[in-house]
Parts: sequence; C-alpha cells; structure tokens
Amino acid sequence: MKKLVLVAAMAALSACSQPAEQAPAAQATDTAQAAPAATETAAASMAVDGKPDTGNFQMSGPDGASFKLTMNGDGTLVTDVDGTTTNGTWTKTEPATYCMTMEGEAEAKCYVDVMDGTTWRSTNSADPKDTWTVVRIN
Repeated sequence: MKKLVLVAAMAALSACSQPAEQAPAAQATDTAQAAPAATETAAASMAVDGKPDTGNFQMSGPDGASFKLTMNGDGTLVTDVDGTTTNGTWTKTEPATYCMTMEGEAEAKCYVDVMDGTTWRSTNSADPKDTWTVVRIN
C-alpha cells in the first residue's frame, strides 16, 4: 500500500512548487537521490491537459488500483487510498515531469506525463511499467 501511495503521488503528475535554489556542485552531497530543482512556479505552470498543475486527480493503475491525489500550490500533496491519507511534496522539473517524495521516503520518484489523444498518462521515468491514467476531478 505504501508503494501504491508513493506511485500515486508521483503519478500525480501534476504539480509544481516554488523553484528551489540550486547549490553549487561542490556543496551537493548526493544529487542522484535528490529531486531536480523546480523550473517553474505554481502560478505559471500548466499540466498536460492545459490546466494548472494543482488540483485533485483520480489515479488508476493497469491492475485496477486507484487513489485520489491532491496537489497543492505550495508544493505539498496528499494521497487518499480508501480513506487512508499520506502526505508528501512535489516539484515540477520539466514541462511534463513531476518528482514526488512521500512522507517517510528518502528518495523522490519522477513521473513523465503525456496526453495520448484524450487519455492522460503518467509514467515513472525509472520504471516504465509504473504507469497511471490520470483524470482531473475538480
């Protein structure tokens, strides 16, 4: 269930936080595990459906799993799986790439969003089998 929540949150695709300051390379300790710095602000950022990154989304996996994802403009997110909520944070690192870190997790997972006709899909950049269908519900 923890993986589902993290995947869901990541899939969320959708969302962006305030840009993070980038530390000099000499000060970076483990950049492979850190999410890339955000490149857009929430106020100016749009999801692949042409609407703001923030909002409420229904995430559905190929195995029938589903959850609700809420992405907030302050870079926080909440997943709801059958009434059990988990908090996390998100950044948008490229026009359609969202990196999410769930509470209790040390590493971010990044998802790339695409519109396939009228279907919105969010795919884990490190695991192409981890793909979610996204429906905006607000």
